[in-house]
Amino acid sequence: MRELGRVLAPGGIAIVSTNSQADKRELEHLWRRAAGDVLGIQEGPARVQLSARFTLEDAPTILGTVFGEIRTIPLPGVIEVTDAEPVVAHLVRVTCLGGMLVCRKPRL
Repeated sequence: MRELGRVLAPGGIAIVSTNSQADKRELEHLWRRAAGDVLGIQEGPARVQLSARFTLEDAPTILGTVFGEIRTIPLPGVIEVTDAEPVVAHLVRVTCLGGMLVCRKPRL
């Protein structure tokens, strides 16, 4: 964060975006149910949230270590799906890559 403060001239403005802790919470519920179905348990693990370390709620405190004035502008919205075809078409392009690690303990 300090690097951002060094790049800006005095009085400069930085525009930063992130997501709320509550962002897409409905998808979180679906994700856990789907993961549970795959794993054969009632509820699976949470999905990885890229903004979890820098949420909209925590950002003012974090940014306050560098900047004197911070204004939060909430941008609420709702994703409405009226036709499933584009959603399915989007998911068709999603690839997955998992893996296994075979580990051997050193011989004495």
